Amino acid sequence: MKILITIQVFANYTGSEVSTLELAKQLVKQGNEVVIVAAVVGNPMFEKAIDAGIDVYDIQHLRGSYDIIHYQHKPITLEVLKLYGNTDAVMHVRSEVIPDYEAPVIHDSIKAYISIRDSITDYIQSYGISAEDIVHIDNPFDTDRFNSCYEFSGGTRERILFVGTMDYLRKAMLFDAARLCRETQKDLWIVGEDSGGYLKELEQKCILSYFGVRQDVESFYKIVDYTVGINNGRTTTEGWLMDVPAWVYIVDNRGRIKSKKLVSPPIDLRKYSAEYSCLKVMALYNSIKAINDKS
Repeated sequence: MKILITIQVFANYTGSEVSTLELAKQLVKQGNEVVIVAAVVGNPMFEKAIDAGIDVYDIQHLRGSYDIIHYQHKPITLEVLKLYGNTDAVMHVRSEVIPDYEAPVIHDSIKAYISIRDSITDYIQSYGISAEDIVHIDNPFDTDRFNSCYEFSGGTRERILFVGTMDYLRKAMLFDAARLCRETQKDLWIVGEDSGGYLKELEQKCILSYFGVRQDVESFYKIVDYTVGINNGRTTTEGWLMDVPAWVYIVDNRGRIKSKKLVSPPIDLRKYSAEYSCLKVMALYNSIKAINDKS
């Protein structure tokens, strides 16, 4: 197939961008032609996609026809629908707490919706979308990078790791994690962009090590005792794949903490592999094309 994937921003190491790249790489390995279109395109993601045989365009330079469109993020979805409103499509919803970007778009060409967790399935259904039109597919991860085949080398004090963007959704979680570290004599490690400007205040709350934006995040999971993250996101799953327990915070659309708990890695980790996720996505594409071919 020739597949178009939309994403609002394709530039940095955020959860949506990393997941999009991993899925696109696997789709190419399965023999498909993949194009990513974004409102904002930049490095390092642009170069990584090109190296993997994936074309990347900003929306002003989008061209060609496609067998199926894999929509993500409401703003760019609405723009691409103006150009390809007759092309069969699915829509991927990755969060229930960012409605400006993650609200499902209802359109005749969108035949199915992909959810990555039960709470998002409920969120999609709240828009009047039938459960029959929603498929659960976990985010894809590179299991060549993230796996438990390594020797743990921790420090004298236990370490809690967060990997991701320090923004308003994660603010309360980060400060609660800092409090936990202070009270239990643990160190807080952070890898990612300080987009909210919280770093200096956090450094006053606990013993903290900040490593900035890094590509080699798997090296950090090998030397920490726990991860911390929101809503079973990227940090949680990457840590689970590397046998690291996770402090999982459930937050609302303002980042306010609803609950938290320490969760050990689940037994079934295969569902998080990029190869497995891609097979489920391809099965969904094929089922949509088969129905339309019969009609």
